Formats: sequence, C-alpha cells, structure tokens
Amino acid sequence: MPNTKTVMALVCAAIVVTFIASAVSGLQKGIARLSNLNAQIFIVSCVFVLMFGPTQYIFSAGLQGMTDYVTTFFSRSLNMYTGPEDNWPNLWTIFYWANWYAWAPVVALFLGRIGRGYTVREFIVVNLILPSMFAFVWMSTFSGSAIYFDNLTLGGIKTAMDEKGVEGAIYTLFENLPISYITAGIFIFITFISYVTAADSNTETMSNLCAADNEACVNDPEDGSAAELESASTPTKAAPLMLLKIVWGMSIGVIAWVMVSFASIDGIKMMSNLGGLPAMFIIICVNGSLLVLIYRVVKGDKLEPPVADQP
Repeated sequence: MPNTKTVMALVCAAIVVTFIASAVSGLQKGIARLSNLNAQIFIVSCVFVLMFGPTQYIFSAGLQGMTDYVTTFFSRSLNMYTGPEDNWPNLWTIFYWANWYAWAPVVALFLGRIGRGYTVREFIVVNLILPSMFAFVWMSTFSGSAIYFDNLTLGGIKTAMDEKGVEGAIYTLFENLPISYITAGIFIFITFISYVTAADSNTETMSNLCAADNEACVNDPEDGSAAELESASTPTKAAPLMLLKIVWGMSIGVIAWVMVSFASIDGIKMMSNLGGLPAMFIIICVNGSLLVLIYRVVKGDKLEPPVADQP
C-alpha cells in the first residue's frame, strides 16, 4: 500500500474513531477492555517469537544488554555531550528521555485515577515494576531476533530497512519465522490497538482536566473508585464531558495526521523534544511536592483529604 497522505489520513481516521468511541464508553468499559486485549496479545506475540526464534541468542543478547545498561547507566545519564563535535540533541536516548518527559504529566494523572483504591505498593508493582520487566523481555526478544536474523541473512533486515523504511525491518523479521503472514497481520492489529489505548487514555485525562469536578466523576459506593459520570444516573451532566472527549480526540487526530504527513519522523521528534522541556519543570515541581509530603508523613502529620462543603 502506498505511503501517501490519503492513506495516512484514512489510518488516522480509523484510529481516531476507535479511540474516541473507547474513551466515550467509559474507563471500565472500552478503555479497560482494549487495554486487557492489547496486553494479552502482546504477551502471546512475545512468547511466540521467543519460542520459534533464536531462543538461546535472545537470552544471551538480553543478558548482555542488561549488563551494558547497568554499567553505563550513570555515564549515559550524567554526560551531557556538550563538546563542539557532539550531537547530544540528536541521540536516541535523549529523544526517549524528552518523549517520556512530555508524556509523564498526563500519564501520571491517568494512572493515578485508575489506581484509586489500591495501596502504594500495589500501584508501584503494577504500573512500574511489571511493565519494566515486560519491556526488558520484549526488547530482548525482538531486538535479539532482529540482530540474529540480520547476521544470518548477511544484512537482510538492514537492507529492507534502507529500501522500505523502518517498518520494512519488522516484516523481514517475520519472514524468518513460521506463519509469517498471520504474525504480520497480528502485529499490525496490536500496533493499531496500542495507538488506540494510548490515545484514549490521554483523551480521557485531558477531558477530565477541562471538566468541572462534578462533571468528571462521581464516587462509586460499591468499589470506592472514580466512576465515569456517563455511567451514573445523571446523563445530562455527562454530555459536556462526552463532548470534550470528542473535541480532544479529533484535535489529537488532526495534529497527528499533519505531523506524520508533512513533518515525518523528524517533525515528531521535534514536537516530543519541545513538549518535554516544559514538562520537565512540571515534573521537578511535582517531585519537590512529593519530598515535602514524605517529610510531613515522617514527622507524623496526617494527610487527610479536604472535606467538601455540603450543599
């Protein structure tokens, strides 16, 4: 399929319609179901490549990669590469650093909302430790397989990437595995769902930021969590929140299409870096607030939430 602006517009439209429908349906319906489905398919795909790919090489490369990460962690984190010949702003590690800075405030608000009712330990295990462990296994599996088959085919994956773009590498990788047509189709599907789940959670969060407290959520006495007002018994108050989700969803879709169609990957990197800069100051302030709260708890202060005035 040609990589034209029209094709990109159709793909963006399909993603936008899906994640708007997911966000509008509510936190416990569309978003939760798509996220669970996405996680399950990711696990199955990773196990498939691990079993039918170069298993021994994957374990060896993964262990070597983890060792290199640990031993160079501080040098990569503290070395600013400010010499005249250094391309510090263009390094991929800096791109990911800035990208996550841009994502962090919105993601933190969403995780905080769905984490209501859980202990801090449960929150850290589910949202930090387990995803990091799976990311290590996923990167080791697919990166190790790509390196192995690239060496086996004398640079076949590198050639495909140079001729067809970065997306050509993954299809060439699947060609070296059983049932390549099925696995490639499944990979396209989970990529689509990944974009949808990322966008609907952000749409949910930004919409709630723009809504009044009584429009965003009500207290659910059954589970003590924040439940969407659209599932409550006051549908007239849910209309503004639903409209906000639609507006934010369409805005995200239009911006994504413009950036992908006219600015390509370099434009997306630039936006991530620009978004990461102001987010850095927000994160610094939030971390400072966290230290203050920890200090108050150590002193014995009870951090009771403010009681809302009764009408």
